[in-house]
Amino acid sequence: MKKKLLCLVLALTVCLGLLTACGGSSDVITEAQAIEIALDAAGLEITAVDDVHNHPGDYQGAPCYNIHITAGDREYTFSIHAVTGEILNRE
Repeated sequence: MKKKLLCLVLALTVCLGLLTACGGSSDVITEAQAIEIALDAAGLEITAVDDVHNHPGDYQGAPCYNIHITAGDREYTFSIHAVTGEILNRE
């Protein structure tokens, strides 16, 4: 019984953490802010971009926005920390 209760508490904690990371908290940066961070890092203006898409995810356990940008024949991929706005990875 104690194991079931512990599992339930852990599962709820993980779910609440994911909800917070996905926009359930005002401490999380917006998708638009994450895209702007990626554009700045790539040295691009939005007018030069052919395609931008994003999906929430995690990078080494940190909640993040995975931003994919296509501009001409170049492609950029960024993982932007969902709370701090730090660039965690770029390709």
